[in-house]
Amino acid sequence: MNTRNKKLIARRLLTWFDNRGRKYPWRRTKDPYRIFVAETLLQKTNVEKVLPAYRILIKKYPNVKSLSQANLKDLKRIVAPLGLIKRAGFLKRGAKEAVRNFKSKFPRTKNELKKIIGVGDYLAHAILSFCFGQKVPLVDTNVARVYSRIYNFKVSKLPYADKKLWLFSAEMLPQQRFQEFNLALLDLSALICRPRNPACYQCPCQNLCFYSHR
Repeated sequence: MNTRNKKLIARRLLTWFDNRGRKYPWRRTKDPYRIFVAETLLQKTNVEKVLPAYRILIKKYPNVKSLSQANLKDLKRIVAPLGLIKRAGFLKRGAKEAVRNFKSKFPRTKNELKKIIGVGDYLAHAILSFCFGQKVPLVDTNVARVYSRIYNFKVSKLPYADKKLWLFSAEMLPQQRFQEFNLALLDLSALICRPRNPACYQCPCQNLCFYSHR
């Protein structure tokens, strides 16, 4: 995959993000626990639905130890409006593993993070990027859609398992502000580069995008 214009794309996305980026409580923290909770809730779920559940969980269980001791029925009741109720189990079991195996802290390496129930490549990279300042990309169906449209390549049905896409995404990261760049990609995919009826005329990368000129 060719990463042409990557510096220009990064500049435009970051400028756009500074003006249009979404504001959520988990974006104002470097606490791995809160990122763990937020990203677990956000899986396949509209962000506006996640906000109430996130706020309830953080207020009732302010740290990983309290979450590890939570009543599973209470957790299911909180996450039930989001669907995918199995996430209640992921939250509790993941918290218990962090307490038992990592002394109530989230580790700073991808391999160790993935030992926690419910933590895959995406969530591990989110914690490494947003909490520990590591230069790692995020890859999901939304990020894959943005890149595939700009550069005109086919995306695997399981983009998060596509090793080439992960490598490509890593190469696209700018030298500075890579955390904000990751967020900018997510916001662009949600607000402009939507699965259906994308608002190409509002995109900061429109003249660099194959899809908008097809």
